[in-house]
Amino acid sequence: MGQAGDSLARLLNVFVKLPVPSVNMLEVSELQMALSLSLENSTYSAVCQGFIGSGVAG
Repeated sequence: MGQAGDSLARLLNVFVKLPVPSVNMLEVSELQMALSLSLENSTYSAVCQGFIGSGVAG
């Protein structure tokens, strides 16, 4: 992400702000409640990404 921001900033000659996202981990049982509450108040994005490496898999 940093390299993409750097390239974009150089191309457009502007400062590109890359804020650290707020991340939460939820159990599947909590997902419906969290989504229903968030849809009333704000805009959110959800991402699921699998990975394997350095003794971690998920």
